[in-house]
Amino acid sequence: MASGDTTWRDALILDAPRIAGIRVRPLSAWHCHVAQMMDIRLGFCDDGRGPTPGDIANCIVLCRSIYRPGRTGVPVAGWWLRRVYLPIRWAIRSWRRDAFDLCRYVDAYRRYPEVARHSGKDSSPLGAPPYYAVAVDVAARMPSLTLSEALNMPLLDLYCLRATLIELDGGTSCAWRSDVSPDDVENGLKSAEEAIARYNARKGEPDAKPQS
Repeated sequence: MASGDTTWRDALILDAPRIAGIRVRPLSAWHCHVAQMMDIRLGFCDDGRGPTPGDIANCIVLCRSIYRPGRTGVPVAGWWLRRVYLPIRWAIRSWRRDAFDLCRYVDAYRRYPEVARHSGKDSSPLGAPPYYAVAVDVAARMPSLTLSEALNMPLLDLYCLRATLIELDGGTSCAWRSDVSPDDVENGLKSAEEAIARYNARKGEPDAKPQS
């Protein structure tokens, strides 16, 4: 993990806030997708304009929803929210303050963690927290296992399962495998082969170089 990057920690402690006084869910990819498709402003856009009162109303309903496979339609603000609740609230409190609260809510969840990529390598450290990364790797290698199940497994079981999956896959190929790179392992094997060959030559035996 990059030093000073608190995004990973903040992702654990961020609480779902309120938009215009109404509790919403943590911002999800589903929320952002719908907002993009329906042209709902979640923050300040390239033209410098922020969310409008209509955007705030739609965001409240949208950010209280969850994605369900096979669902049709998108959530939209109803009559009670538009004609009753929000007008009464904004008669006391400026709607612009709620717009800024919406922008802060979105910005908090849109943070992207710092990563450290190294060019020229097939498997580069991404700066991900190791235990989270191992769980993601196992869930990706084993479709029948969800990420939630991987994160809740006993750590020893998780490591054993991951080692088995890597072995069945033909070897190490994950960015979070260990501190030892495949190049180091290959160089070590070559050095061992050369040492065996020199030993056999001194004894006058045929060079039985092991196959790699």
